[in-house]
Amino acid sequence: PHGQWDELLQYLFQCSQSEDPGHREVALVVFMSLTDSIGNLLRQHFRQLTSIFVRGLSDQAQPVRVAAVKAVGTVVQWLESDTETAMFSEVIPPLLQV
Repeated sequence: PHGQWDELLQYLFQCSQSEDPGHREVALVVFMSLTDSIGNLLRQHFRQLTSIFVRGLSDQAQPVRVAAVKAVGTVVQWLESDTETAMFSEVIPPLLQV
């Protein structure tokens, strides 16, 4: 429900920046899993998600990169506007490197 996911999202944003690759991977997996439930709510965080995905796609740890590819695949279905598509296009160069 709206307004009840904010703390979880902030926690996931923090985990995505952890020094522990396991934390980074789990954050991406949870973002991917939540997309079906709260994809519309994530729309307001697309800028931040784009940065997380770009970092994840360029991560040193292969499991993090794989999780980032999967997360990008689930979030891309929510893109509706040209602005969202343009913003999300930043993930294409690192995506092609994975």
